[in-house]
Amino acid sequence: MNIGSVAVYLNHPVIAIGATAPLDGKLELSGAPQAVSGEHVLIAARAQSGLVRVRLWHRAGLFDGVVIFNGDLTLADGVISVTDITGSSSYSTRLGEAGVHRVTIAVDDPGSASRIDVLIDSGDEERNLNSVPNYPLPRIRSVERMPLDPVDELGLILSAHDLPFNRLAAAVKLIYLTSPLGVDGLRKISPYRLRMIVEWVRRLSPFLSMEESQALVDIVADRICSDSDSDPDGVASEVAADVFRNASIRPHIAAEE
Repeated sequence: MNIGSVAVYLNHPVIAIGATAPLDGKLELSGAPQAVSGEHVLIAARAQSGLVRVRLWHRAGLFDGVVIFNGDLTLADGVISVTDITGSSSYSTRLGEAGVHRVTIAVDDPGSASRIDVLIDSGDEERNLNSVPNYPLPRIRSVERMPLDPVDELGLILSAHDLPFNRLAAAVKLIYLTSPLGVDGLRKISPYRLRMIVEWVRRLSPFLSMEESQALVDIVADRICSDSDSDPDGVASEVAADVFRNASIRPHIAAEE
C-alpha cells in the first residue's frame, strides 16, 4: 500500500533512501546509478532541473521503471527515510518493526532518476487489479497470496493519475461490485469509498474545486445506486465517460488494441 510520497528539488544529484542513521561517509556513487551500504541506498538523480518524485509502498504497490536495488536494509528504529544528500530536506515514515527489511527500488532513468518507487517488505508476486475490459491497469507487485480488501484495492487503483479514464472506470466497477443491494432495490455505497474518488478527482485538474469534484462524484453515486441489474463493465465505462464529459477534461485513454 502507498505509505508516503514526496517530491524533492535537489541541488546535488544524489538522493539517499534508507535508515535515519547518519550516512556512511565512505559511501559514494563513483559514476554508478546507485551505491549500497547495509542501511542506505544512494541514487543518482536529476538536480537543479526539476522535482524528483519518490513513492513509498509497503507490502503491495505500483512498480514502474528499472530495478536498481533488491535486497535488505537495516532500519534500526523501524523508520525509512528519503533524504537530500546535503541534509537540507528529508521525509520519513515509520514501518512499525525495527530490524532488517527487504527493499526493492526502481527508477525511470538510471543515472538521472526523476521518478523512484520504493517497495518495502513485498514478495515477487505480480497481480492484476480490478479493471474494465479493454481499459487495463498496470500490474502491482505484492506479498504472495496477500488478500486485498476492497478499500485497499481501491486505494491502489486511485494511487496514480497515469491512466485517468482507466483508473476511474476500474474504481466505479469495484464500488459497484462491492455495494450491496438494499431492501429498496438501491445499492448502498460506502461514503468513505466515494470520498476516496472525490479526492482523486480533485487532482485531475488544478481548476477543479472541492465542490465541483463532489458534484462529479455524485454522478457516480447516482448511477450506481439506481442501477440494480446491469453489466458492471458497461456501467463503469459509461459513468467514467460522463464524469470526464461534465468535467470538460479530455483524458488520455489507454485501451488495448
